[in-house]
Amino acid sequence: ALSIVGRGLGEKSIKRGTWLAHSDLNVPTKRMDVNLKVLETETNPLKHWTPTHLHIGSDHLPARVAVLSGGNISPGASGLAQLVLPRDAFALYGDRFVLRDQSAQRTIAGGRIIDPFSSKRGRARPSRMATLRDMCKEDTTAVLQALAMRSESGVQLEPFAIAHNLPSDQIDSIIVSLGLLRVGDAPRERIFCESRWRGLMALILNAVASIHKSRPKSIGASIKDIQLQLGVFFEESSLKLAIEIMISEEQICANGSRFYLPSHNINISEKEKAILKSVANILAPDGGTPPSLHQAAQQIGTEVSALEKALKIGIKLGDIILVGKNRYVPSNLVINLKISAEKLASKSADGLFSTSDFRDEISMGRNFTVDILEYFDQVGFTIRVGNLRRLRQPTSNVMGKK
Repeated sequence: ALSIVGRGLGEKSIKRGTWLAHSDLNVPTKRMDVNLKVLETETNPLKHWTPTHLHIGSDHLPARVAVLSGGNISPGASGLAQLVLPRDAFALYGDRFVLRDQSAQRTIAGGRIIDPFSSKRGRARPSRMATLRDMCKEDTTAVLQALAMRSESGVQLEPFAIAHNLPSDQIDSIIVSLGLLRVGDAPRERIFCESRWRGLMALILNAVASIHKSRPKSIGASIKDIQLQLGVFFEESSLKLAIEIMISEEQICANGSRFYLPSHNINISEKEKAILKSVANILAPDGGTPPSLHQAAQQIGTEVSALEKALKIGIKLGDIILVGKNRYVPSNLVINLKISAEKLASKSADGLFSTSDFRDEISMGRNFTVDILEYFDQVGFTIRVGNLRRLRQPTSNVMGKK
């Protein structure tokens, strides 16, 4: 006997088919991919979208059968299908089920669950069908090995462990026995085999090379650029870890949040190099407010258009940041200003400071101060609280954010 107590619980709370599970495992489903067999005694094939009555565990409910290949399954034959339910139900990999006709008078088919958390989108695509055939294996270890060998983007660990009812020590043991790699952090951790992990790195190299080809004057690619170029979805955490390893192996170089191949060179003329060199100290004076674009052009004696073109190359190189209209600032100065904001916030009990407080802290003009603070808001370094601001995250977390 099991005693269940709690606020709001009563006899009506528990119905046929109800599961008792840990909150982390409370994952109901309305779509289940299955391997089913139609009884030989049936006189007609089981057609796509046939209404049936599903018996699974102690639960029973209506279910539509989406046949995933061929449009029907003949008597005595087996096939892959998706059961589409009108309400939430619970199931795990390997659970057996029975299908009866719509009136629940005649048994017509039966089978086992291979993926309790399937989706409607792309359910019959060739790639998905190949994955489902891998899932049909009787042994969980064999299923994980097959999926890790097939998937370019790795196997999502948490959904797999829940679907196969595996506690952490068991899934850890299986991963180690198969020599698989764990990538990322929970709940988005993924499992890769060595060849697929190396394949991901090759895809990243190709993606970065393509971005260099399309944007030869850009310093490199951001994480989002690489995600878009890959054509296959990867969690940002997986990409970041792969790139970190590639940087350590000198396959890729980094400039802030931009990544580029060691062979990549930005095409910059000698004139543009000279302009950037001349303007570097002017935009970061030892004291006072950095000049605007037009003021800087006057000081170095060049046309505004030529200076702006050179500064935009400086942005691509990661050396210059555009913080406001016609307001270009060296990235090192921006980092120093972030440090100043952090020091100012630490002086306040509630961490709040005003525009005038920050202006006095950095000893620069009000217009420049406003531009810098609005830029900090845009990149998520600060957040407005009425007429005041506070830090959203520490300087150490945004040093590489341009």
